[in-house]
Amino acid sequence: MGEFTLTKSVSDVQEAPLLREDWYVMRIVEEPTMESNGALKEYMKGRGLSEPKTASQEDVTRFLAMAMEDDKAAEKIGLNLVLKLRVQSDDPASNGRLFRKYLPWPNEKDKTRYTNGGQSYEDFKLGQIKSVVAAFNGGVEPAGSSIVLEPGMEAQFYVTISLDQQSQKMRNELDMNQAPKAVL
Repeated sequence: MGEFTLTKSVSDVQEAPLLREDWYVMRIVEEPTMESNGALKEYMKGRGLSEPKTASQEDVTRFLAMAMEDDKAAEKIGLNLVLKLRVQSDDPASNGRLFRKYLPWPNEKDKTRYTNGGQSYEDFKLGQIKSVVAAFNGGVEPAGSSIVLEPGMEAQFYVTISLDQQSQKMRNELDMNQAPKAVL
């Protein structure tokens, strides 16, 4: 049995401090990806796919098409455009912190479903994507139906402190109710 002496007592080991609630410049650090949302992963798992996280694009497409035929399932099932972001700061305690931004991608059923405000879910989801793309484009809204998001692009996001429901610990997360801002 090997015995080792740590540099300090394990009871003195500290968690990383939380970022204060504020706006932070964040950079896209990897190519954005399209991923199944949690509801689609559960749908696939419930229909025999043992590892939905590693499902092939063919499987995701097949299960998504199956779910669209089930009106109840279609309300929650879909894809997310996922952005991997890193805080850019002169403060070494903040710089480099990683976040993910999940942007719900509209599905076929979203064209005929409406929010309580009367907007189609398709337009609601596209509006969220539009505001994020505009922030990364220096405040300029995209034109047409083609968008570009790539590593190196920067925007400001508001970071909040909230309770993680699984671990029951406080954590930082991106505020979903604040639209990101352009870095000027």
